[in-house]
Amino acid sequence: MHSTALSKIIHERHADRPMYLLLLTYFTLVFTLSVVILYIYDVRPLFYYAVMATLGLVILLQILYVEPTGMRPIAILAQIMAFSLNLIWGVTLNYDLFIGRTDTMPHIWWAQNLLQVGHVTDFLNVYEPFPLWYILCNSVYLLGGLTGSIAQVMFVNSGLIYSILATFCIYLLTRKISGDKRIALLAALFLSFNTTFVFYGMYSIPRSIVMVLFILLVVLLIDHEDKKKRWLAYGLTLPIVVYHTVSSLFLICILMLIYAIQKLFIRTKKDPIVTLRFLAVLVGVTACYWALNATNIIWTLTNSLTQSSAGAEGLQTGSIYETPLSEVVNYSQYSVWILFILAGVLLILRYKHVDIKLKILALAALILIPLSYPGPLMLLNTLSSTVSIGRFEEYAFMFMTVIAAAGFGMLYRKKSSVVHGLLVLAFVLMVFLSISNDFVASDNPLVERPFYTYYLNDSEITGMEHIASLAEGSVMSDYIAVRYLEKSPYMEHQHILEANVITKKLMKENTTDLILIRDGELEKRPVKLYSSDNGYVRAAPWNALEYYYAGDAVFASLGERNSVYSSGTMTGYD
Repeated sequence: MHSTALSKIIHERHADRPMYLLLLTYFTLVFTLSVVILYIYDVRPLFYYAVMATLGLVILLQILYVEPTGMRPIAILAQIMAFSLNLIWGVTLNYDLFIGRTDTMPHIWWAQNLLQVGHVTDFLNVYEPFPLWYILCNSVYLLGGLTGSIAQVMFVNSGLIYSILATFCIYLLTRKISGDKRIALLAALFLSFNTTFVFYGMYSIPRSIVMVLFILLVVLLIDHEDKKKRWLAYGLTLPIVVYHTVSSLFLICILMLIYAIQKLFIRTKKDPIVTLRFLAVLVGVTACYWALNATNIIWTLTNSLTQSSAGAEGLQTGSIYETPLSEVVNYSQYSVWILFILAGVLLILRYKHVDIKLKILALAALILIPLSYPGPLMLLNTLSSTVSIGRFEEYAFMFMTVIAAAGFGMLYRKKSSVVHGLLVLAFVLMVFLSISNDFVASDNPLVERPFYTYYLNDSEITGMEHIASLAEGSVMSDYIAVRYLEKSPYMEHQHILEANVITKKLMKENTTDLILIRDGELEKRPVKLYSSDNGYVRAAPWNALEYYYAGDAVFASLGERNSVYSSGTMTGYD
């Protein structure tokens, strides 16, 4: 009897082994194909996104149809991590210099300066009290005896932190509050292709790291009764505050929201996620550190709020009005995400047996949707510009991912092949749209937006530095070139290129100034310039720039000027 029962158990455990091995083989083949594509093509083709969506499907099938026993969850997690690294390093290590939304350039400059000087000084500007990211990257660079660019170290570090640490933490968090390995693996998979997650894994700036530290913090807070984890959570507040200037403010707001939700659901003090004491510690650490070591951030925030609010009126409708179809396509992945999030919230709140902590996070995700995803609130200048409301998504995507994965997993439990087929189809569509939009795939998006390419070529960098070295006056160029020169040895020569909207000509202040046109970029994308209807503006504000296309009349005036430099990707004019 005993022998028969044991044989039955062993048979059940190994019944899905052929399928598991087959899916592992498929994963290996498809992953290899994706790497070959990255190696062969200078720019990722649209076919690459289809291959990656297929790779995500292979992982999904393992999660759904293979029993998560023994080492299988670890093996699936390893595949998810490889999938994530492919998406992140496939950009940051594939192109010459990934710049993201341009913040990468000053952070690379500061890391380079720290490497040369050897200690933190005021060259870090507002980040002088927040140097941990640069110290970490410099430590890896020096301990590894590396000789290449510090930028590559930043990109490698960020990719590893996101793909390994964040993936593992989201798995632990979801497994703890759901008690289900499949849903935990689904959460890790959903995280790997989340647009915000992929972008900030590429971005490699201090704010990127705080986003992962926040996931780790919530993992520790979930086990409130574990004293070691509780003290680790208290200890983690300091690096969170020191890693980035203002991230702690957003985390405080989100944790206060969770605390408020708790008061509605938890009638006793037993095992809360966020306690009033922890909130007091986080607020206290932030206030004390700012007061003792970062008073400049207080003045910076005050000036930013007053200056932004002065001009922050009305609605932000430019790109929506000018290119509505491209905006719809590039935001379309959010519709699938929100569908799964809403399903997750409804199903989680419906069942009594679900852990109360999962219900709390579900309500938090629901409330954070309008603050995180494009909608009416994002159109308000006062909220978008002054309060930076869009940054809530950078810290809330963790909750969105967990609840969307739970929604998908709960829906899939329904015994209907039609439902299963629709869910798998929606999943593949979500993956494809999440990784091919212009926010994370500006190298070759499914549909372009009026925006700049998120990377610079070596030829562009060489050209900008060469022209700047020749200039006796200013180098007048578009926003991206100016941002690059601003944090370089040629920072004194940079000035935004100005276009006279009346005369339809490009302007410069002195005869010694040079005009730099990035021809290669202009062939593909518009470039950002300053528009003036009142002649040359010496201190042209960067928050009033407009996009100009290659066919616009202002560029016709270049025919009247002499070319002093030409590289094929850019041209310099006197």
